[in-house]
Amino acid sequence: AAAAAAAAAAPPDVYHGFDGATGAAAAAVDAAVGRVDGVERVAAAAAPKPLNFEAKGGKLLANGKPFSLLGVNWFGFETETALVHGLWTDQSMDSLLDAVAAMGYNSLRVPLALDNLLANPVVTAYNGGVAANKQLDGKRMLDALDLLVRKAADRRLLILLDMHRLEAALWPDP
Repeated sequence: AAAAAAAAAAPPDVYHGFDGATGAAAAAVDAAVGRVDGVERVAAAAAPKPLNFEAKGGKLLANGKPFSLLGVNWFGFETETALVHGLWTDQSMDSLLDAVAAMGYNSLRVPLALDNLLANPVVTAYNGGVAANKQLDGKRMLDALDLLVRKAADRRLLILLDMHRLEAALWPDP
């Protein structure tokens, strides 16, 4: 009974959004990379241990421990705007990433278009008038993608890049 009460009182695993048996696996991954309950617990100067992924026996492992991807799609880099969508609202990239992490997700799938990668256009449709997204003023797509990857990493979110289509302006691809 004491163990059940302690488990019920334990904080949720905010990094993985799991509880119970899967929460134990998530806790093992947290321990492997220096987190407790999804929260970084290492000194600021110490770099977190990198995740080394492998597939074994039909399971995804991170540093030898079971790992589950819980992700969302954030589309837009594969469109003519060459930027994740939603930044034309009063929401910043930071606030949207914070929301994704707070909901317990640990990964983002980011679709890309080959022609955007090659041309590296100036990003549009982020509403330059919104102060929350001023860091995108005059930026090119690869700058914005780099910013997204760095900000996601700060929140321990993995990025899955998806070469989604050949041409941003053409759907479906021929």
